[in-house]
Amino acid sequence: MDDNLAAFNTLRGESVSLLMGLSLIDWDRSGTHTTRGTLSIADVVEDIVDHDAEHIGQLEAPGASDG
Repeated sequence: MDDNLAAFNTLRGESVSLLMGLSLIDWDRSGTHTTRGTLSIADVVEDIVDHDAEHIGQLEAPGASDG
């Protein structure tokens, strides 16, 4: 598990570094997702944050550290 967390932290750090380099205009740039339609970079990042919060909730749930 420690290796997985370290790998996640490394990749997340790279993502955050990339996002920190964006201008305010860049955050509004968008693309088309095959099922969700048009999404801006800000929309995608918000989805990632929400998704992470779901996983944190799972880790904090009773019994999450069992087995």
